[in-house]
Amino acid sequence: MLKSFRFLITASISSLLLLCSDGAYACSPADDYDPKALPSLDDKYAVFFGRVQSVTEEEFEAVTTFRVLQVWKGPKSESLTVATDDQASCGLGKTFFREGHYYLVYAYGEPRSPQLGTGLFSGTKQIVHAFGIWHAPPDLMVLGPGSPVR
Repeated sequence: MLKSFRFLITASISSLLLLCSDGAYACSPADDYDPKALPSLDDKYAVFFGRVQSVTEEEFEAVTTFRVLQVWKGPKSESLTVATDDQASCGLGKTFFREGHYYLVYAYGEPRSPQLGTGLFSGTKQIVHAFGIWHAPPDLMVLGPGSPVR
């Protein structure tokens, strides 16, 4: 009976500790991450504005093809493909990018690699066009006009 009582107490305390803890997450921002701050261009390979043409879901990521309209940094191509992992590993998830919607994309990549990537803390965001008006984030004021892609 004493063993049963000890087990019950141990199980209760363990459960309480698990419920009260913050838990460990595979994805969390850097200590100096400020969601209100404008993203830095220094660690990005490409920064562009584009419309989603297609989204292909794979096992642990989504691959999105954009029709690029404006470029601030990186390749000046009419079409770019960006991969994002699932949210557990700091990606944007498979449902973030939607066909026909517009985005300001901050992407990571390498000069000789065709594959770009983006994630939760990159600064990538949707740009809404409603009632004939572009609802732009402050990023676009700071970035300036960029270069149109033809």
